[in-house]
Amino acid sequence: MIMVVGVVLKIFFGLEPLHADSVFYLSFIQTWPAWLNFSLGGVLALITGFTANQAVQNLGILGRISNLPYFLTILLFFMLPDESNFFYLWGIFFLQLAILRWVEQIPDETKSLTVFVFNASLVIGVLTLLQGWVVLYLFLVVQSLAAVGMVTFRRILIGLLGFVIPLYLYNAFLYLYEGSFHFPSFAFRLSGLMFPFDRQSIVAVLFIAFMLLMALTSLYGTSGSSTLRMRRRWMIVVSFLVVSAFIALNIGYRDMAIFMLLPSSIVLAKVLLTLNNERLGTLYLLLLFLLLFFYNT
Repeated sequence: MIMVVGVVLKIFFGLEPLHADSVFYLSFIQTWPAWLNFSLGGVLALITGFTANQAVQNLGILGRISNLPYFLTILLFFMLPDESNFFYLWGIFFLQLAILRWVEQIPDETKSLTVFVFNASLVIGVLTLLQGWVVLYLFLVVQSLAAVGMVTFRRILIGLLGFVIPLYLYNAFLYLYEGSFHFPSFAFRLSGLMFPFDRQSIVAVLFIAFMLLMALTSLYGTSGSSTLRMRRRWMIVVSFLVVSAFIALNIGYRDMAIFMLLPSSIVLAKVLLTLNNERLGTLYLLLLFLLLFFYNT
């Protein structure tokens, strides 16, 4: 209901057309009406939210059954600026979810460990073609292996092989048809975070700071009340949020929200489920609503 009402209101009050630099090689999308792009984004948000919620429950990350990640994904959908909200960005969401699922299962799959390492690294390689700093997600693979003392030269080599394959195949195809190569960009943009002092950039930084605070709160809340397996899984989620925050800060504020969507919904759900203080939980939700409102208005 929130999604339907929100999408209708957005369309009624007007939407921004897509930016050319947001669609990359999919420039034909610019010819679609803005309402169609946004409506498809709403449908994809429902599908991806449901898929992510199922994955979180199957992995047992929250420690209990809850639809809260789905609800928060729907809310965070409205954080995405209108001019960037289309299926390309929701494809990034699915790739992030695939990475998290493979990485979280590495410690539990000793027999198929090599396959899980290769699959996670392969998806990271695909996503790196879209955003260079995604290479930092390889840290999650190493973290998962280190959590169970399974870091070996052979597994690291297999992970690097999985990471390089998409880059090699894409550049081979590009060279055959265009005679050129494409390599990920690793430019630092952190120095320009607060300049100029526009509202959206400031609110974006505040949102990331808020999510990092929630991550630390979640670590404190689960430090003594969870099993070793649960704490290990949760440390991976927190690392996933930290790396995603760094990536978001390096790609600008218009498209940054998509990289924060999945880890933010999981972390917020965990915090709200483990808090014993209802007033504090209400305050966190109120702060989230205010940040979402000011980010995309």
